[in-house]
Amino acid sequence: MDNLGLRILVVDGDHASRGNLSALVRQSGHEAIEARDGEEALAKARDLHPDMVIIQHPLPGLGSVDLVREIRAAGVAYLPYIALVACPADRKQLLKSPGLGIDAYIDRPLKADIFSAHLRAGQRIVRLQQENEHHKRKLQQYSQELICSNLRLRELAMTDELTGLPNRRYSMELMQEWLSATKDNLPLTCMVIDLNGLKQINDEQGLERGDVVIKTVAAVMRKYLPSRDTVCRISGDEFLVICPGTAINSALACGDKLVGLIRSFNIQAQGCPLSLSVGVAERRVGVDGPQELINLAEQAMHRAKHAGRDQVVSGHGPEKKRGKKARKEFALWRQGDSLGMTAVSA
Repeated sequence: MDNLGLRILVVDGDHASRGNLSALVRQSGHEAIEARDGEEALAKARDLHPDMVIIQHPLPGLGSVDLVREIRAAGVAYLPYIALVACPADRKQLLKSPGLGIDAYIDRPLKADIFSAHLRAGQRIVRLQQENEHHKRKLQQYSQELICSNLRLRELAMTDELTGLPNRRYSMELMQEWLSATKDNLPLTCMVIDLNGLKQINDEQGLERGDVVIKTVAAVMRKYLPSRDTVCRISGDEFLVICPGTAINSALACGDKLVGLIRSFNIQAQGCPLSLSVGVAERRVGVDGPQELINLAEQAMHRAKHAGRDQVVSGHGPEKKRGKKARKEFALWRQGDSLGMTAVSA
């Protein structure tokens, strides 16, 4: 059979007439499927999904009009081309009821050349519908691929390539979301963390060694900070930790633990030690946006660096140096804790 041929369901209650219709269908290069009444035709239409349905009116059992309505009830999932063969009087009567879903009327008595012309016209319409569906599926596929690509590009744009952590752009959006969503005065703090000694490691041991140190510190923060906190890398040697639902004292204690962890892991590269300077700030009245909150924490971090590093400083009120007290608290917290981390060694 020609690959361009259609699958056509021929529905006719008269055996001889049905055979004649089927023969004309096959002569035109199409596949003919026969049904002797409306019930059989409906079952085959639902099961085989023919491209075209030719119905000899009237039908025994389930009538022609009801058969058409049942086939059309499938909606956009299945839209065959439907032609009704009827005498002129019946056709005029049927045309008085619009919306039946009949695509073409073929007058009886049937003429082979007219019938073939109807088949060609129906074939063109069916092929156009199939091409349209094909293009629609392609567009949907392209649209989905575009959505996925855009999501991937956004993810890449929001992710630090070295550590896999969110970057500064992501952190600003997330901070704004939290500031907008926490109008009920739930606490929100952030920590700005600077890696002391990273520049010396980069200068003396190379950027590759520095990258290993950065990734190790990132892994420590991801593992030991609370799961609700978001760790972001906002510049070469600075990290931002967003702590939703955390008050300033809890964030300061958490910063102390981080300082102690890095100290205890003895992360270094050929004699270049690494430590943390941490600044902590809390959302309070007068802090209007994410940048203001981060600025407070960053100022506190710089005070921690100028005060000797390896410590945590609050961005509110007088400086709060916590280095010595943190060592005692960390020693108690560390007891019995299996860290399972490997220090970066020379």
